[in-house]
Amino acid sequence: MGFSLRLRSDLDGVDELLHRGSLSAVALEGEQRFAIDGGWMLRLGFVSLDAIDEYDAPRLTVTTFVEGEIDAYRLEAHCIHDGQRLSSADVSVLGASTANDDDGISVERRLPGRPKI
Repeated sequence: MGFSLRLRSDLDGVDELLHRGSLSAVALEGEQRFAIDGGWMLRLGFVSLDAIDEYDAPRLTVTTFVEGEIDAYRLEAHCIHDGQRLSSADVSVLGASTANDDDGISVERRLPGRPKI
């Protein structure tokens, strides 16, 4: 399904295309249940600095996407440079995706607190 994002203002006479893209919806088990197919995100990872809790010492945050049901307590993250482990941390839930009826279908994980050095 195609979609576009436009900036439009009748007062200023602006009608500008900001982005044009497409997405895939998948049917889920049950009557009239669907969700956006997030399989394309499995190859992505994001690294950022989270300055919300501590502006002067932002926390390094790594986000990856996994498929299927994963128990976060069974996962661990490691930061490795030149074959040496610099730190490790437990993994926690950051967010979840839902179907059109608000049932959870996927979960996003993140590193909580400070890593162990």
